[in-house]
Order: sequence, then C-alpha cells, then structure tokens
Amino acid sequence: MAQEKILDFFSKLVNGKFQTTTNAKGLLTIQQTERNKIRAEMVQNLKDILNEWISTNDLQYDLNAYITDKGVVLGVYNEQLDQEICFELSASIPALADNGEPYEPREAERQYLQEQEFKAQEKAKKEQAKKEKIARDAKLRAEYKQNKDNK
Repeated sequence: MAQEKILDFFSKLVNGKFQTTTNAKGLLTIQQTERNKIRAEMVQNLKDILNEWISTNDLQYDLNAYITDKGVVLGVYNEQLDQEICFELSASIPALADNGEPYEPREAERQYLQEQEFKAQEKAKKEQAKKEKIARDAKLRAEYKQNKDNK
C-alpha cells in the first residue's frame, strides 16, 4: 500500500506543473505553499513506508516511526536507558537553482563525501602525530632516567 502511494507521489512530481519564484537570496525555488504540500506528502509517505516495513518484519526490538515538524523520527527503544534512541530524518526541498546553476544532488553528495574523506585524513594525521609525540616523550623520559641513574 505505502509503496503504491509513494510511486504515485513521485509520478505526480515527474508530471507536475509547479509555480516557481526567486527568493530573497536570489535562489530559484518552487512556490512556498506548493513546497510545503510536497514536503508534507513526502514525509507522510516516508513514515508510511517505514511503518509498513516495521510491521512486515519480525523485529526483536521496539522500532517506531513518527512525524514531527522537522520530518520523520525513527526511534528504537533501549532497555538500559529506558527510552528511545531517535534518528531525526529532516525533510527539506533545496532551491532549484543558485545564480542560474541548477542544484545537482550528485555533486552535493560528491562534495560531502570528499569533505568526510578530508576530515578522516586530518583525524588520522592528528592521531599519528599524537602517537609520535607519546613515543618521543617516552624516549626522552627514558633517556632522562638513564642519565640520572648514570650520575
């Protein structure tokens, strides 16, 4: 049921006619009331799909999907904490274009992954530098101790 609803939803997006506007930042966007309606329908469809998936699987834990003002929240109950650990899946519709350049989700993903790789490399460099400093400090302490013992 939920699958058919979301497929119908995407079909409407593919074939839909939308009014666009340029916002205060100069970005081309779908008109606000239409964006709100699309977003609300997408969030509901996502929640329905998650709930359908949850109900058709024999899960060994308590998993729930909720709608909030930000999007869909997926919560799994943790016994030790005696509460749900939640993942908030925020939903927004980015501008269609910025300075005449269309929004490219593949490029946005590439940039994100590149940033994550850079951060991982920087973290590895810092960890390596820390290990080297610990080794240098240990060597200096050992040399100091040996010099002190030799006197």
